[in-house]
Amino acid sequence: MVWERTTRRVLTLSDATAITIDDVAGLRSAGIDPSEVAAAFADVMLEQFFRFGYFHADPHPGNIFVAPVAGSRSGEAARPAWRFAFIRHGRAG
Repeated sequence: MVWERTTRRVLTLSDATAITIDDVAGLRSAGIDPSEVAAAFADVMLEQFFRFGYFHADPHPGNIFVAPVAGSRSGEAARPAWRFAFIRHGRAG
């Protein structure tokens, strides 16, 4: 974590080692179901806007990653074995 750039609402990491959201082969090789990721991504994007009132202004695959969580298994306690990593939320213009 980069503490000097982290706030109560923003978590800043120095490395987002993960799989791009559109790398289907990479997701599958990590044991992650791409259809599960797609459904969760839709939920997250809608929740950002309708529940919290903000949105990711540049949601292309180079800015959205799927990060496997070490020591977890999909379905375990209804939590996936991965997390989203969003980068570059800004918008120009």
